[in-house]
Amino acid sequence: MPYVHDYEVRYYDSGGNARVTPVALYSYLQESALRHCDDIGLTTPKLFEMGYTWMLNRVHVQIRHYPRYKERVRVETWPVNISGLYSLREFFVYDESGAQCALATTRWVLIDIAKRRPVRPPESMAQGFELRDLRAIEDDFPKLDLVENPIAEKTFHVRLSDLDINQHANSRCYFDWVLEAVPDDVLRGYIPASVEIHYRQEASLGDAIEASSAEIPCEGAERRGFVHALAAPGNTGLLAQARSHWRRV
Repeated sequence: MPYVHDYEVRYYDSGGNARVTPVALYSYLQESALRHCDDIGLTTPKLFEMGYTWMLNRVHVQIRHYPRYKERVRVETWPVNISGLYSLREFFVYDESGAQCALATTRWVLIDIAKRRPVRPPESMAQGFELRDLRAIEDDFPKLDLVENPIAEKTFHVRLSDLDINQHANSRCYFDWVLEAVPDDVLRGYIPASVEIHYRQEASLGDAIEASSAEIPCEGAERRGFVHALAAPGNTGLLAQARSHWRRV
């Protein structure tokens, strides 16, 4: 059985259209994954004691519709595997009528905190979880295209409030930065239908984050597509790559 947790779309989770924002919806996924781990006793502080922490490597979210302010939302999540260098966790999201409004697949790596390197999870770490051989989205996480000839660029700074318990910018910040760096007409006239992110490096307090995007072909006159990049001056390589598809409001 999947782990289930319910949320209410609060005022601060909703945007100008009185519907849950993409970033808030993503936060429900993240919170559900953490609560699932807490529920079986594998809390983040416990992981720290063991010398480990989980870090998100890939996420692919598809959003069918956005629940309204004050609407109840149910998130179901389950791990597919907790072994090897990559572990998979899946999500289904339902509105209060029971209709599926979003689904997501994620790929995680377990990090040895002292060495700052990925490691294979010990077999004991899978105990307590009910693994399910079911993918919410069939995705083998291929490489994402690089941004060439960007048409939108924005700069953000990592604030103290952006940091999580691992003392780096939380993954929801990347989600936010990616979606903000598109042309204004897209921000005002379209909503994200799918978002894929490859997290490559950490962002630290005070870092300047340069977000850019380039448009890519997209089927349908009512849709737009983009590839994205996040970079920090002074860092070698990209912080993240992403791809998004948007549909007209």
